[in-house]
Amino acid sequence: MKYLNKLCKCGCEKFCKRNYVKGHNRKGCSLSELTKKKIGETNRKVGTYILSEERKLELKVYRKNKKSHRKGLTLEQEYGKEKALEIRKRSSLSHKNKKPTYQFIKGGIPWNKNKNMIDLVPNYVNPFAGKKHTEKSKEKISLKFKGKKLSKEHIRKSLIRREKSSLEIKFENIIDKNNLPYKFVGNGEFFIERKNPDFVNTNGEKIAIEVYCRKHKEMFRNKTIEIWKQERSEIFNQYGWNLLFFDETQVTEDKVLSVIGGN
Repeated sequence: MKYLNKLCKCGCEKFCKRNYVKGHNRKGCSLSELTKKKIGETNRKVGTYILSEERKLELKVYRKNKKSHRKGLTLEQEYGKEKALEIRKRSSLSHKNKKPTYQFIKGGIPWNKNKNMIDLVPNYVNPFAGKKHTEKSKEKISLKFKGKKLSKEHIRKSLIRREKSSLEIKFENIIDKNNLPYKFVGNGEFFIERKNPDFVNTNGEKIAIEVYCRKHKEMFRNKTIEIWKQERSEIFNQYGWNLLFFDETQVTEDKVLSVIGGN
């Protein structure tokens, strides 16, 4: 009786832990055993709780043969043209002037734009800061990606995010200044097989241009610049294209005009 310090609110004058004794409610005490038996018998007769085997089979057949517009049928096929129009009108009116439930709306600025983890989480420490791959892990990573070729779509998506290099900007300025018929396509706009040149001719001539830095090409490729040029130009020549190359020393106004046009 230590914790039973309250009287039951139903009026039975019994002590309880909270408001009611277990099985009691505001209407009074719990049901007697006789009434419980009577309710059970009537429910069994009606078949609300315990279904017969025949009834179970009937329900299975009904559910299988039940037709719905979700199973390949259109609203017109199921209800007819007039009723289908009414349903569509009702659904469009119900969704009219409703704001989306999600937080971000098209054109809005996300809450975490231009924010680092240091700004969002106080005293944040990067667990990978100062850590480097071991020689074994480097070998494993290189073997995993060896021989794998990226698809056109993959290359295009990666190039869209890439900003123009200083050489490309310099070359583009020369083109714009002298009104030369070339445009920048190094953002994945134009492909020949899986190769994306930097500039192409806009007058219908099949001329493509590659602008490159010699040091960069030597660093990131296991072949000489001459072999890279030859392999690339062979692919373009198969499709009737002439590929021109300009390194960082050749991107000058005089040199560009002497090769691709001008007075």
